[in-house]
Amino acid sequence: MCRGTKIAFTNTSNTLSAPIECQTPTYEWIVTPIAGTGALANGYAFTDNTTPASVNPFIQFNEPGGYNVSLKITNTCGSFTSPVRRIDVLGAPTVVFQPDELTVCQITPAGHNLDFRLGSPISPTFSSFPYSPGTYLWEVFDADGITPTATSKFEFVNSTTATSALPTIRFKAFGIYKIKVTTSASCGSGNDIFTFTLKEEPVVDDIPDQTICSGSATQEINLTSNMVGSTFTWTVAPVTGLTGFIPSGSGPKIASATITNSTNAPLQLIYRVTATNNGCQSQEKPFRITVNP
Repeated sequence: MCRGTKIAFTNTSNTLSAPIECQTPTYEWIVTPIAGTGALANGYAFTDNTTPASVNPFIQFNEPGGYNVSLKITNTCGSFTSPVRRIDVLGAPTVVFQPDELTVCQITPAGHNLDFRLGSPISPTFSSFPYSPGTYLWEVFDADGITPTATSKFEFVNSTTATSALPTIRFKAFGIYKIKVTTSASCGSGNDIFTFTLKEEPVVDDIPDQTICSGSATQEINLTSNMVGSTFTWTVAPVTGLTGFIPSGSGPKIASATITNSTNAPLQLIYRVTATNNGCQSQEKPFRITVNP
């Protein structure tokens, strides 16, 4: 039953038909919260002008949990306690995401599985008795949290569905998604929202290697990627015997430089270029400059 329910308890003892010397009994209705169920000592109340000493009391259970109820009868012939009856009071289930957001960067084409199954770092926590879930519903909305996301942009996979407790959802388009799970039971429902952002990761366009003679100038390199508006950084490790090269830095281009090789053998510089766009960083794209003596 749900919190706030009132029960009319009926005394079915034989005290009224007992021998005359054993009449005038007293009654004590005993309500005991069951440890570990969330029940509270003040989670119930006698109502309708009844008390624990009433013959047929009304008891309202206001807090979820398990309660044991028994009746103790005492008269001149002794006392007797009835068998215990357990009363389970249920509350509305809850669900919590912690963490409640995730951002993933991925090169095109988009395709990422969100695994909410048990043991996953993004798996939600559902309440337990007396707030046990009954059913589940997973919904996906656009960034506004209101507009349902087109089904062409996501699908439930790994034999899970929108009514699974812990599904796996594959997202097939870049964007911001609000994933709402609602858990319901006979005494109410609860929900929480997980924000998933799938961003396109830039890819640095290929950069041709260069080979020059010592004392010659390299060609200026314009850095580009598959995404407009990318910014670039690069690293290069110094090589003993080479001077004049462009060191690690950032910008849209790597300027021309006159490089000197002071040895008698070809030496090679390896540049590694990274692009950043929309908060996502690309994989390194290497290219080489070989300087002959």
